[in-house]
Amino acid sequence: DTGTDTGTDTGTDTGSNMHTAEALQTSLPSPTASPTSSEQRILSGTVINAPRSRLYILDSLTGKLVGCVYIEDLLLCEDRTKLVESIRRECEIVILDTEPLNNAAHIMRDQALYNAAVVNSDYMLVGVLSAGDIIQEMEIEASEEIYRFGGLGSTMDSQDQFSESYFSVPPRRFITSRSSWLVTLLLLQSVSSLVLHYFQPLIEKNVILALFLTMLTGSAGNAGSQSSAIVIRGLATREINKDNAFKLITRELLIGLSIAVILGCVAFVRVFITSGMSAAAVTAALTVGVALMLTVIFGILFGTIAPLVFHRLGIDPANASPALSTITDISGVLILCIVATILLR
Repeated sequence: DTGTDTGTDTGTDTGSNMHTAEALQTSLPSPTASPTSSEQRILSGTVINAPRSRLYILDSLTGKLVGCVYIEDLLLCEDRTKLVESIRRECEIVILDTEPLNNAAHIMRDQALYNAAVVNSDYMLVGVLSAGDIIQEMEIEASEEIYRFGGLGSTMDSQDQFSESYFSVPPRRFITSRSSWLVTLLLLQSVSSLVLHYFQPLIEKNVILALFLTMLTGSAGNAGSQSSAIVIRGLATREINKDNAFKLITRELLIGLSIAVILGCVAFVRVFITSGMSAAAVTAALTVGVALMLTVIFGILFGTIAPLVFHRLGIDPANASPALSTITDISGVLILCIVATILLR
């Protein structure tokens, strides 16, 4: 006699992504007819290729989850008169149906489990969460992260859209989602032109600065993107949290200083050779080199801190990435002009 219990639909909660559990009325032989040998109800979660499949046991009176038994224990038990209670084990983990699926995935990964019981607030078994459920959800979340990393998360924000294939999405939706971010970044990028206009006399007098402006901003943007990717991954794996955030910033700052010195030296040599290796070329090369070092340090710090701030505010850290290159471009132009004003006056 079988029945089916279903979990409550909770959106992205664990309960909406689990398998339903099959309820099986089972009567095992008992050596006596005492009250302690009451009938046990055993619920089985469907787990494919799991190394240790199990049956979940409910209390016959309250219906609450009381433990589990491994199927191999049942099959290999020599004394068939034993009670289920004699081979019952405690569940390694029990997940609430309101638990975010991402948290459940981390719990199951840390415990190296292929399935876990899902219960409601009354500790009633409502289903089984399997590794297959986790893999499917993580695939959707990975697609979501990639879209947001590229600035596509503003309008493509539903689970169905992220799970769709590229060719099944109408071009109009891509045009809307991509152009909205690009227009925003375009307007933000125009701040650079305001900076250049303000320092126009300086640029006209030292044309060499304009020749290496894109090299400076591009290098800083690349360095910042590296730091941003490291932090976003660390937040996703929970290796990075609020307890070690200061240590992370300090570590990235030290790394950024070293990288900035290396890139600054390379830039100095590059500008010095291009400028004709004259006395004036030394000053121009020094200006670009110093500006590059400062911009790279700023880019790395921004790429490190911005995802942390977004995460702290409850916003997906990947949303900080689209604006990273634009912010570093603006800062690079401003830093170069300020350094040039000091060294080339």
